[in-house]
Amino acid sequence: MLLPFDEVRTLLIYCMKVITKRQLPFLRWLSFLFCSHLGCPKIPYLCELNTIAMSNFDPNSYAPKNGHFIGLPYTAAEATVLLLPVPWEATVSSNAGTAGGPAHILAASYQLDLWDDTVPNAWATPIYFVPPSGMVQAWNAAARPLAAAHIERLETQQPVDAQLVEQVNAYSAQVNAWVYQQCRAYLQQGKKVGLLGGEHSVPFGYLQALAEQSDFGILQIDAHADLRVA
Repeated sequence: MLLPFDEVRTLLIYCMKVITKRQLPFLRWLSFLFCSHLGCPKIPYLCELNTIAMSNFDPNSYAPKNGHFIGLPYTAAEATVLLLPVPWEATVSSNAGTAGGPAHILAASYQLDLWDDTVPNAWATPIYFVPPSGMVQAWNAAARPLAAAHIERLETQQPVDAQLVEQVNAYSAQVNAWVYQQCRAYLQQGKKVGLLGGEHSVPFGYLQALAEQSDFGILQIDAHADLRVA
C-alpha cells in the first residue's frame, strides 16, 4: 500500500519529534536527512546547524562536565544569564549543609535533558555558572561554628554571648557587601542574575543592587515568612 506524499511527510515529522525527544543519536541523523529532503519544518536542535557549528556544541549529545551549568559552552562574557553561587549557611537554625547547594546543583545539572517541548532551543539561551568564591567559603567556614554556638546557647536557655553575635553579624555583613558588589556589576552589564545559596540572608545584597536599578517585586514561596526579628 502506497501512502500519498503528504501523509508520508506527516508521519515522518511525527517520528522525528519522537526520535528527537528520546535522544536516539543514529536515528536523529536519519531524521535530519529526511528533514532535508522532504522540506519538513524545523525540528528543534536538528536544523539549527549553523548555531551548533558556531558553538561546537551538540545539545543532543551527553553533557560535558566542563564546570558549566548543564555543560553549556558559554563564557561569562557571552552569557545573558549568570548563576552566582553563594555558599553561605552560617545562620541556618537546623542542619548545616546548605552551603553545598550550589555545587550539588551544578553536579546534577549534567543529567538534565535539554529538550523542552514548550521552549524550542532553550539551550541557546547563554547561561554561565560563575565559579564559587573561595573568600565566601572561608567566611562561611569561620562563621558557621560561631553561629552554631550562639544557636546552642539560645536553645539551652543560656545567656546570649554578645561577642558571638557581633562576630557572626560581621561575617554576614561581609557576605552581603560581596553579593551586592557582584550583582551590581553584573546588572550594570545588562546581565540577569540568579543566586544559588545558601540561606535566607543570601539575597540581601542582590535586593540592594536591584533597588538601585529599577522597581521590582518579590515572590516568596516558603513554609514560613521569616519576618520576625532574630
